[in-house]
Amino acid sequence: VIDKGYLDQMQMQMLCTNSKRCYFFNYIIFKGREMWHEIIIDRDEERIELIKKRIEEATKLRDEFVSYLTSNQQF
Repeated sequence: VIDKGYLDQMQMQMLCTNSKRCYFFNYIIFKGREMWHEIIIDRDEERIELIKKRIEEATKLRDEFVSYLTSNQQF
């Protein structure tokens, strides 16, 4: 099972690179033995649209806060 945060990160990477899939890869050397595990994650357009929407919301909040700070004479 992949942590949800990693899934979101991989969807963001696919958005930025316009990729169709991403590889989740774990690698460890334990007692001199190499072990790895790979999972292929496909692009999820619904999740990417949610990410885009949240980026727009965060950008709006940031811009409002910057505007407030620059208009306040105390700062």
